[in-house]
Amino acid sequence: MSLCFTETTDVLRLVNTEGRRQITENRKNERKRIEADSEDERLTKEPRLTQQFTPDELENYRNVFRLKLMRMFCEILSTVKSCSSYADKIIQDGFVPDFVEFLSRNDFPELQFGAAWALGNIASGTSHHTKVVVDHDAVPTFIKLLSSPCSDVREQAVWALGNIVGDSCKHRDLALKEGVLPPLLAQLNEHATLSMLRNVTLTLLNFFRVKPQPPFEQVRCVLPALHILINFDDDLCLLSSACWALSYLSVGSNDKIEALMEAGLYPRLVDLLKHPSPAVQIPAIRTLSNIARDNYQRRAVIDDKLIEPLIYLLQTAEFATKKEVVQAVINIISGRSGRIVGLQDFIETLCDLLEDHDPRIITVCLEGLEIICSEESKCTTDFNFVAKLIDEAQGLDKIKALQSHDNDEIRRKALEVWDPMYNEARNVWKFFEQLGDLFLWC
Repeated sequence: MSLCFTETTDVLRLVNTEGRRQITENRKNERKRIEADSEDERLTKEPRLTQQFTPDELENYRNVFRLKLMRMFCEILSTVKSCSSYADKIIQDGFVPDFVEFLSRNDFPELQFGAAWALGNIASGTSHHTKVVVDHDAVPTFIKLLSSPCSDVREQAVWALGNIVGDSCKHRDLALKEGVLPPLLAQLNEHATLSMLRNVTLTLLNFFRVKPQPPFEQVRCVLPALHILINFDDDLCLLSSACWALSYLSVGSNDKIEALMEAGLYPRLVDLLKHPSPAVQIPAIRTLSNIARDNYQRRAVIDDKLIEPLIYLLQTAEFATKKEVVQAVINIISGRSGRIVGLQDFIETLCDLLEDHDPRIITVCLEGLEIICSEESKCTTDFNFVAKLIDEAQGLDKIKALQSHDNDEIRRKALEVWDPMYNEARNVWKFFEQLGDLFLWC
């Protein structure tokens, strides 16, 4: 019996479908057989790790993995845009205790370095991040690392401690209690790299930047180190940080000022006024200004002719420096104007700057003249010597003209300053009218 065309086609389709299914099944089985043979061969040639490696060898492999892990964390922390969010993730996943534990691996300095780097980055984030690092007892371990034979590990420890002590006075005081300063200052030796010197200086700066400052007796030992660092002319970052550290340290009681003078820092600070960078000029000016606040030391400041370089800066420096100069001289001359050589030059310079094109400079000079004149009036029973000098330098005429200035702030300040200053000057005129020819103008 023969098949019709339609039946023949259906049979062929069925055969082809079944054939394809069988071929696919055969291929799957062959693949499984090959994979099974390969697995048997691998197991024959490579026994399981627990059968092949000793405990020491297994620990070595774990150390390799730990080091790769630390390097991965360090790379991510250094490249991720939001380091803070990634630090949160590290903290939440519980890695911080492991990192702190790695700091104690004196047999594995590469791992110590990576852990110190990661923890230092975490501590540089928010106060919460810093607290987590501190709460896991990282501070004592970091201090121990300052005695590590590996210079890279020591430097990372310095950097991490700088981030921690700069976060709050609580963390700073903890580091001081743990004895951080002697091993920290020991890093300033003939073998120290420029990078290490910078990190130590920035860490010292953070000790004094946070308020309230620690008791002076706890930090007095840093003065010789700062004396060395402010003489380091080869690096602007280092020199600026050392000057800022002194500016913060010099705020406060007279015993600090006396210690600064006894340490021989003052002459170098005066020299630094000639430095071309405001990053050095401004903290040097602030330190000298703080010294001038001390009544006992103010005569030493004046005798060293500090006014002259300050006047030069007032004439030539940038606005930020000029503003600091005005404040410094206010501290130096307040209540002592009649005994200060160079005061007339300073007053004349301030009055000349009342015609400056920069409204900020005009405002600062007005404020400076107002304060100096006011302080002088509190300390004199005869006449206001500052008011006399301002009048002689045509300052009153210039202040009168500023009452019509285009700038609202300048106009308001000139109106505010004019009346009390004019009254002081008028009292001076009356005083000399009464003396008549008996008084010789000098």
